[in-house]
Amino acid sequence: MSKIPTSISELKWNPSASEIFGGHRAIISFENGYTASVLTGGMSYHTATEPYEVAVLLNGVVNYDHGIEGNTDVFGYCTEERALHIIKLISQLPHHTTTTK
Repeated sequence: MSKIPTSISELKWNPSASEIFGGHRAIISFENGYTASVLTGGMSYHTATEPYEVAVLLNGVVNYDHGIEGNTDVFGYCTEERALHIIKLISQLPHHTTTTK
């Protein structure tokens, strides 16, 4: 599992994401079962001064029931500081256990 980054430069960007998203993507998985997906460029919600988009993933799918700032699907138009803050909040979500029926 990943540690909480303190700088965007610590993220490992996946070069193959440019084929899908038209930009760059980093994935950070946490011990609580959640994953932060960080996009920049391409199809992400971004500007030159707010270049990052962060999504909360659970089992590889965008999660809408995480409880961060009204359960938005993605946090677009993030500065580095805001993106890192959202990533930290994702890492602090309660542990999620998957149940099978």
